[in-house]
Amino acid sequence: FLNDNDNVWKAAKYLDSQASSSFARIPPIQKTSQEGGIATEDEEIGQELLHAFFPSPPLCEHEETPTTYNQLYCEPIAKHKVKAAVFRVNLDKALGRDGLPARVWREL
Repeated sequence: FLNDNDNVWKAAKYLDSQASSSFARIPPIQKTSQEGGIATEDEEIGQELLHAFFPSPPLCEHEETPTTYNQLYCEPIAKHKVKAAVFRVNLDKALGRDGLPARVWREL
């Protein structure tokens, strides 16, 4: 857009805060604060819009977190179950999470 010389001057009009055209002026807005009134300055209008569209988040209620957590019951793993699982695995499959092929685990 800005590579064209004509467009550069059009864009410059939008940046000129003193321009008399309607798109360069920000209309006054009603203040939402306790004091009321009308915001006419750009800074005031910006603050009003900021507070209107992005209000402060509500206060967070701090919850009590337990210092210890209940452990889930876990049945001990039997050696024969591990051995059966290792021998069920196809030897030609991809490596496991540990990077070792199933063939290595069968030899162990």
